[in-house]
Amino acid sequence: FAQDTQEEASRLGAAVERLAARHGKEGLVLVGQSIGAWCVLRHTHEVLRGGSDNAGGKGIVAVVLATPFLEYDEGQAMLGRLCCSWWGHSLAGLVANFLVALPRFVQAFCAVDFGGIVREEDVEAVLQTFGRFPHHLESMVAMAKSEFELLLPNSSTNGFAVLQELLQDSRFPPVLALYARVDMWAPWKHAERMRGMLSRGRGARSSAKDYFVDLGDMKHSFCLVFDQSRQVAKHVVTFLDCVQIRTPAAAAA
Repeated sequence: FAQDTQEEASRLGAAVERLAARHGKEGLVLVGQSIGAWCVLRHTHEVLRGGSDNAGGKGIVAVVLATPFLEYDEGQAMLGRLCCSWWGHSLAGLVANFLVALPRFVQAFCAVDFGGIVREEDVEAVLQTFGRFPHHLESMVAMAKSEFELLLPNSSTNGFAVLQELLQDSRFPPVLALYARVDMWAPWKHAERMRGMLSRGRGARSSAKDYFVDLGDMKHSFCLVFDQSRQVAKHVVTFLDCVQIRTPAAAAA
């Protein structure tokens, strides 16, 4: 296991490179959930800006944005400023160390009680992700310090701005966007904005077709709930059938 955030980020980057090298010719479907959706858009933007003939030239044949966190709103901005403060960051460190020090059964109880996770293997996966080292939780707060300015509404680097630029590029692959009705990080007003952007189409230079799915009352963190994850997976499979991608390799962000 990685001992700090920098090492973990390096390992994740290397894993994506290995996937691209192994499956690039078959085609990669990039799936990003929450802020991972913004990371997927940024990566795809870098690929296109690098001068490839199309995003598929680097193995990317479709993009899935699941409950995407693409831009701060007023409430989130206040939370971001709190995380960026000295005492907010210090408090996060104390909480992270406290949670890691808790007995395993207490950690498991917290995962079930607060996360709504039922299956034992899902609880274990969450604890391996957030309960093993303090930096796993601290990195979530540190992210606010490093990414806050990039996700502001007037920034050219927020997710909607990057997506708008990508949609003008004929090389940008098809997009599936999935939004829940009640979601602090991907509010419904963002869903309506996304649906409007995708419904306007790409123009004559692009044949790509984009799709939008209303997930209803699903959670933002659906990937921690087995049944909800299966529902989202079915939507992704339907999307891939619609855009005639039959056997993709998936890289999750």
